[in-house]
Amino acid sequence: MKIIEKEIKNSTAKIEVLVPVNRIDHVKEEVVDEMIKNITVKGFRQGKAPKNIAQNNLDPEKLNNHIISHILNEAVTETLKEKTYKTLGRPVLEKLETSKEGEILLIMNFPLYPEFKLGKYKEEIKKAKIKDKKIENVYEILLKNIKIDISPLLVEEEVNHALVRLEEQAKSLNITLEKYFESIKKTKEEVQMDYEKSALESIKLDLILLAIAKEEDLKISAEEIQSLSQLANAKSNQLDQIKSILLRRKTIDFLKDLTA
Repeated sequence: MKIIEKEIKNSTAKIEVLVPVNRIDHVKEEVVDEMIKNITVKGFRQGKAPKNIAQNNLDPEKLNNHIISHILNEAVTETLKEKTYKTLGRPVLEKLETSKEGEILLIMNFPLYPEFKLGKYKEEIKKAKIKDKKIENVYEILLKNIKIDISPLLVEEEVNHALVRLEEQAKSLNITLEKYFESIKKTKEEVQMDYEKSALESIKLDLILLAIAKEEDLKISAEEIQSLSQLANAKSNQLDQIKSILLRRKTIDFLKDLTA
């Protein structure tokens, strides 16, 4: 595969990947071998028919989809290996086309972890003299003073999730989205803009809190994780999530202490 970095803009890397014919043929062979294991051909036991016969019984559309899926996965893996990007989400396929020679051209966008500085955030919080210690006021100061360039791909993904949830809620109330928008006196575009603003702020705050926790060397002990996981009856694969929740809480407590 030939991997070319076209540009990095707004914490997003645009990558062009050219997949040669021999690579595509190799992937096709692997996919066919994988798929014919589950094919039953009359006169043969499942997966025991000769390859050339079993292959003719494969659904061409499913075969093509599997091939493309494998190629995309390989393209992403090799891109991350070669470019060593620190990504913040899944890459998004912008373009896929096949040349006359049979090569495949992919254009993918990778949301990157943005580089930013916390600056004198502690001084700004102390200077504000927040009497009620409301964390929302602290958040406002952080967002105002710490500049972060967030990939639009991340915001778009969050907005799409929010709109899907909204549609599901509307269905549970037996109303259409259009009726819901009418009831709150907003257009779909206005609601989408609200979601975009909320998503952007939420992503920024998550990154800021993580950066503060790292800078202040805030740690979560194994005992703390175990205590909360037992309380929440969490499974072993949820321990990282438990740790993240605890670290966020500790960071928020640290920020509240700055307002004293």
